[in-house]
Amino acid sequence: MLRLRLRLRLRLRLRLRLRLRLRRYWTMADPLPDADLSQIEQRTLKALGEAPPPWIPELETRVPIGGSSYIRFGNDLTADQEMYVDVRTSHGRLTSPDSRLDSIIEFVASAPEDILRLITEIRRLRG
Repeated sequence: MLRLRLRLRLRLRLRLRLRLRLRRYWTMADPLPDADLSQIEQRTLKALGEAPPPWIPELETRVPIGGSSYIRFGNDLTADQEMYVDVRTSHGRLTSPDSRLDSIIEFVASAPEDILRLITEIRRLRG
């Protein structure tokens, strides 16, 4: 019981440290210039030009097919347009099926749409 409490405390401390680091890293002192916003948009559109939307996460933890989780590009199921994500950490490699890997794949798959929506919202708010 004591070991479990110690592990939980350690996890909470690590999460808090990570949150503080991310907050410091992502805090911007100055507003995002319009030129930077345009560059972000251009990078996103260029990626979507090479890998057509939608980007669909195919997750081994949800629909096991005996392979790896990946991102499928476009709606054509016969086309072989896929992205596999290889994640290596200090604790080893994340391989399918693993919900930690799948959360990264879901994030990457939704990034282009999320980025374009955020750019649109920033421009709307700026008027």
